[in-house]
Amino acid sequence: MNPQLMWHLYRSYFTTEFKSKVFFYLSIFTIIMIIVIKFLLDPVSQAISPADEKSLAFGNFGVFYLLSGMWMDIIIVVFSLRSVKGDFDYKVTPQMLSLPCHRWEYYIAKILGAWSFSGFFFLVMCLVGATWISADQGINVYSFKMLSAFSLTMLRSLTLVIMCSFASLFFSKLVTFASFVFFLPLQSYTNSYFRSNVLKDVAKDLGFFETCGIILHNIFPRLGTIDVFARDQLTRGFIKNPPIDMNFAVEVPHYLGLTLLILLLSLLVFQKRDII
Repeated sequence: MNPQLMWHLYRSYFTTEFKSKVFFYLSIFTIIMIIVIKFLLDPVSQAISPADEKSLAFGNFGVFYLLSGMWMDIIIVVFSLRSVKGDFDYKVTPQMLSLPCHRWEYYIAKILGAWSFSGFFFLVMCLVGATWISADQGINVYSFKMLSAFSLTMLRSLTLVIMCSFASLFFSKLVTFASFVFFLPLQSYTNSYFRSNVLKDVAKDLGFFETCGIILHNIFPRLGTIDVFARDQLTRGFIKNPPIDMNFAVEVPHYLGLTLLILLLSLLVFQKRDII
């Protein structure tokens, strides 16, 4: 392993992206998204009595965090497709691999680059949103729980980058992007449904869609579950959240195990792939 070379690959990804038009346009759209989300929250603020100001502030930030996370998913998919797949499309992969590095080092550096770049956008959105809501409503929404929620979201983001990068080894950018735009909300729904309903109860009336849902819920890392838990950490104790029924002894090994499996499969496929 050559940490210095991996750092060089990681830094070159950042340099390339900062100079790209995609970064410029996504930055503009991110600013617009922040303004739109805040604009959507204002009518809710006016409809709540002053006695609920603290709950309102943290509730608003919870909604802001949720909508920012949805936008972040799109950013993650975009930058994931511009990392390994982008190098293939622009025929620069052979150049990169001509450096004295292993393929897995190159692949990991690209994944970490896409993950960090996406996280930068999300961090900016969270800081701007928290500052704006705190100033607007006179309630400080900064807390250590924000750090906990952000850490969980970044773990989820890393998994999503790994999944997107793996899919991009087989499919075009357009197909991969469209697939994940469809897949993410669908998986969030199935994760929520099967977390709230015991499997044995669902099995009593098992149809085609329930079967597909069970498969989707179990063969992929449960991104929706991590997302819900992160937002619960953000607002727990400040607003009245319903309790989350989650078996950590099952969820944690399932999530980490499948994430690691997809990463290993990605490295194996990339290692065996002919690159000309």
